[in-house]
Amino acid sequence: MKINILPLLRGEKDVIPFSYTDTLNGYAEDIQSGAMAVSGKVKNFSGYMLLEGEVDMHFTAVCGRCSKSTEHTLKAAFSRPVAQRLNEEDDDYIIAEENGDVDIAEAVSEAVYMEMPVRFLCKEDCKGLCPMCGTDLNDSSCSCVEKKEDPRLNKLRELLKDLEENEQE
Repeated sequence: MKINILPLLRGEKDVIPFSYTDTLNGYAEDIQSGAMAVSGKVKNFSGYMLLEGEVDMHFTAVCGRCSKSTEHTLKAAFSRPVAQRLNEEDDDYIIAEENGDVDIAEAVSEAVYMEMPVRFLCKEDCKGLCPMCGTDLNDSSCSCVEKKEDPRLNKLRELLKDLEENEQE
């Protein structure tokens, strides 16, 4: 999304508001569908320009534990200074093009990625699927052996048991 800030540069306006909607396609593999509403403004403070905005996201994602579809809502805020030219210390600035256009896509994407969780869950205490039979453990239990011990860790178990016994004495 590009915003033309020529009216700010010419001193015709002090604020340029913007708003648009877009899909969340490509932000995370687990997102099945959804949209984001982006709104904000570019303000001119006597030559210092600041982009401020907010992203409201509503989407359906796959739970990382049980694979059920689940609804999510997230909000993200962003703020970046805007400049006409790049100086050495201005690496976090958004630079305006010669025609006055400012591309805010990077600032919006950064805000969205910062708020996205690594894994989406249907609920905090989701039990997931049984690794043996695939039963959804949120809905029912299964008869699979729950604890399968790795024989390579037997020596460590013996050591921990000895330590516990020594502490009790």
